[in-house]
Amino acid sequence: MFEGITKAIGPKIGMAGLTLRKYSPEIYLTAGIGAGIASVVMIAKAHKKSDDEFAMLLDNIQDVQDEVNAQNVQTEENNRKADVMEVPHHGRVISTTEERKMLTPLYGELARRAIILYGPGVLMGVSAITLIWASHSVQKNRNRAMLSALTLFERGFAEYRKRVVDEYGVEAEERLYYGAESRKITTLTKDKDGKTKKTKGEQNHLPDEPSPIMYQRTFDSTTPYWKNDPDMAKFFLQAVQSQMNDLYYIQGYVMLNTVYKSLGFAETPEGAVVGWSKNVPGDDFISFGLDNDINQREGDDRWLLDFNVNGSVFEYIGG
Repeated sequence: MFEGITKAIGPKIGMAGLTLRKYSPEIYLTAGIGAGIASVVMIAKAHKKSDDEFAMLLDNIQDVQDEVNAQNVQTEENNRKADVMEVPHHGRVISTTEERKMLTPLYGELARRAIILYGPGVLMGVSAITLIWASHSVQKNRNRAMLSALTLFERGFAEYRKRVVDEYGVEAEERLYYGAESRKITTLTKDKDGKTKKTKGEQNHLPDEPSPIMYQRTFDSTTPYWKNDPDMAKFFLQAVQSQMNDLYYIQGYVMLNTVYKSLGFAETPEGAVVGWSKNVPGDDFISFGLDNDINQREGDDRWLLDFNVNGSVFEYIGG
């Protein structure tokens, strides 16, 4: 029976615990904000009560200080008269140490009441800060884990591409990676005698509707900075690539979203953490893949931009 109950309830308890872990940052943050508001309210209420709680003690402290000051002033005056009349002094000045001993019990009682009055509000405020910091820590650790997973995926994918090239060749890997199509072409060449010779072969071309993967983008007539002139389009891409490399060497990193924005593409969530950094192993330059074979074809003005990102670099900025 116990085993049956365990099997029935155990998974539900486990899933409930997993759900709490999943939403723990939100729970910590909400609880921290609530505790912060409660802390402000408690301290405000305590401050209203402080006048009544401290009034008598503050009056007693002031009375002691006034009495000590008055006695010291009177003693000094009597001593001056005794000096003039050349008679013995009567009385002595109360020292600072003696005054402090007289006030210590009063200040101790004042501190005790302040702790009782303000302590709960202060503790609630500390709890609020702790909960908010816990929310931040959990979320930060999760972000690190996701970035590590992304880096591992990128490395594994690069190794996979290399194995495909070794097994099937560069052209086959290019068709699979870029989604390219193999088309038959005829090349005209001249031999030593000046005769024209036709050579048939195959060349990879972008499909009519390319579907870029990973961080790739297609620079064509759908982009706002498109140039109808092929030479001007290439010049624009080279200019932006050069500008991004200058920025990379100046500040030490460039995010992929910065490149997207410069080329007229929409920014993406992954573009906010992926890019190039001098603190991350990889190419020490920014390339748009303009010299890739897929972009060296005739009769197609489109460009398939394959960015050589180093991977997840956001957490390394400033390192």
